[in-house]
Amino acid sequence: MTGGDSAKGLLNPSQKDSLRISLMLIEKGILEVERVLYDGEHEGVFFRISDDLRQETKTGIRTLIEEIRVILREMKDQFHLGREINDKSRAVFAKVPLLWEISAGTKASRLRGYGEIDPRLKDLLNPSMERLGDLLISMHRMVS
Repeated sequence: MTGGDSAKGLLNPSQKDSLRISLMLIEKGILEVERVLYDGEHEGVFFRISDDLRQETKTGIRTLIEEIRVILREMKDQFHLGREINDKSRAVFAKVPLLWEISAGTKASRLRGYGEIDPRLKDLLNPSMERLGDLLISMHRMVS
């Protein structure tokens, strides 16, 4: 089955939507891999991505990405899958609550599972984590 009406009727609407979402997540993941390849080195506050890949490895990965995209296009056509349009505001709106959840869960008392907590830690850690949470909520409100 490579296109046309060969796959028509094989999926109910829920299955079709589930397949589209799975393929979209794969496509987004591949886009992230591609960005890492093209961005070279990147440095944040808590991480650094160093470019340790040989040029032939990068070329091989790019070739595989193109093959993956061909399969994704074929499956989109074969199963008559729609395209989702995402605004940047929606992407930010969806991502920020997860980041807020991480900040809200990072309190001194939550570190108890890793050992005894110094009583002074609460006064040093919690205000910064609360401020991060407040900033993330503000960001979320800006796009809602």
